[in-house]
Amino acid sequence: MRISHGVLTGKTLRFIALAVFCLLMTPLSSSALSIEPFDESSLAAIKKRYEGQAFVLVFWSIHCEFCGQEMAYWRVLKRKHPGVPVVMVSTDTPSERAEVERFIERHNPGKGEFWMFAGDRQQTIRRAVDGKWHDKMGRIYFYDVGHRQSYSSGTMNRSKVNDWMSVQICSVR
Repeated sequence: MRISHGVLTGKTLRFIALAVFCLLMTPLSSSALSIEPFDESSLAAIKKRYEGQAFVLVFWSIHCEFCGQEMAYWRVLKRKHPGVPVVMVSTDTPSERAEVERFIERHNPGKGEFWMFAGDRQQTIRRAVDGKWHDKMGRIYFYDVGHRQSYSSGTMNRSKVNDWMSVQICSVR
C-alpha cells in the first residue's frame, strides 16, 4: 500500500473498499446474538417490560417451512413501525441453539429481542402462553397497550400484521 504525495492510489482505494465491503457483509457472529431462555414465567416478564406499550410476540421454529420467509418481512415491519417492539421466540430445544442462531443470521429478521424455549417442556410452555395452543407454527400474538391479546396462527397475513402495528402507533400518539 503506497501513498504518493499524500494521495491514495487506485489500488489502495480498491483494497480499502474491498475491506469495508467484507466487514459490512459479515453476518453477526453467534456470540453477538443474545437469545434469552423462554420458560413458563417469561411472558409475564415480557409484559412487565412493555407495560403500557403494545408489542408483538412471534413464535417460530427452524422446522417451520414458512418461518424463514417471514423473517425478512419482520425486518421490514420493525423498520416501518419502530415504536412497536417485536419479540421473537424460537420454539426449538436448547440442543438446537446453534441451528437457531444460524437460522436467525441467515434469514435476518433485523435487530430485536430473541428468546428460545428453555428445556424440553414445549407443551408446558405453550400452555403457559395460551391454553388453546397445541402444535401449529407460526404463531403471532398481538398485545395492545392494555395487553389485550389476539393471535394469528399459520402463515403470516402481512396486511393484517401491518395494519395492527399501524393502529398501535396511532393509539399511542
